[in-house]
Amino acid sequence: MQIVKNKIEWNKILKTNFQELMDVYFRYEYFNLYSKTYEVLPEALFWENKKIKIFWSHLIRKINNIDLYKDYTYNDLTTPYGYGGPLILPKVDDNDELEDSLEDFFHEYREYAEEKRYVCEFIRFYPILKNWVGFEKLFNIIYLNDVVVLDLTQDYEEIWNNMAKNTRYYTRKAINEFEKIVIADDPTVEEINEFVSLYYETMDKNDASKKYYFPHEFIKNHYNFGNLLIYCKNKNNVVGSSAMFLKGNQILHYHLSATNYNFKNPPSRAVLWGAIEWAKEHGLNLLFFGGGRARNDSLFNFKKGFSKTYLPFYIGKIMFDSKIYKELTSLNSLTKENKDFFPLYRVGYDETIV
Repeated sequence: MQIVKNKIEWNKILKTNFQELMDVYFRYEYFNLYSKTYEVLPEALFWENKKIKIFWSHLIRKINNIDLYKDYTYNDLTTPYGYGGPLILPKVDDNDELEDSLEDFFHEYREYAEEKRYVCEFIRFYPILKNWVGFEKLFNIIYLNDVVVLDLTQDYEEIWNNMAKNTRYYTRKAINEFEKIVIADDPTVEEINEFVSLYYETMDKNDASKKYYFPHEFIKNHYNFGNLLIYCKNKNNVVGSSAMFLKGNQILHYHLSATNYNFKNPPSRAVLWGAIEWAKEHGLNLLFFGGGRARNDSLFNFKKGFSKTYLPFYIGKIMFDSKIYKELTSLNSLTKENKDFFPLYRVGYDETIV
């Protein structure tokens, strides 16, 4: 098993072994965004035998950064915001052999995690790759909700006709009102500042959790490796909506969005139609809308107006040291408030996204 912690080695392994599977969420640059802003470290493990290749990546968090646990020299692991989990490349077609290989990998990985004093790991699996499959017998995997994806290989007429009737109506209105759509792959300082300001206003309007108020510099750094800022303006040059899109090899991801709530008709649909046009013009295959804040909430219903294709989103919870996990949890008086939170001992201290 090869332990990887530097950019050159990380991206070389991805390019050499997982080029067809690799997306923006697995690149070192994406993990390093979090390392620069939060007290976390990127780590990946590359493992292979004659039947399979596995690239397993995560962020390492120090538990004793929380004062309550200052005497505990342990770490836990998490996926960066978005989607992740393992990249898996089979070398054989036999499912039984592949399952045996996953079990062999996980046994070795568990030994490594225990040696490194990792208490547990939280994984946000990547719906497009379905990369939870095969691990169901090895650790706890939970379905959370669905996410929306749009097939960009359809022609414009198909995409438009497959949208929900009310989405077509309000998209047409938004495009008419916000006729100037700007697509910036290298946004200026002023454009980024305007986006961040509007994003914070949107978080205020939605009474968002503190962890979603990403630092300004963190948001800015997303544009250092090929991502997009798309925004729309009306005839008075007022921004109606603005959004950050992450660009993968064949997929455009709707990542962070901001809306000017001074307008009656939601202007964000104009931005999303602009993203569809840009992605198709640049030969991408999918626009990944993501899901909602909860199952079938208003955000999910808004997104599904653009596409009838949904994929299941799963999370994973791995326990490496149940004794320490219980000990940490027992010190936190807030754990009774949310038994589904993981890791439970971080309830009340979850003020950042990782």
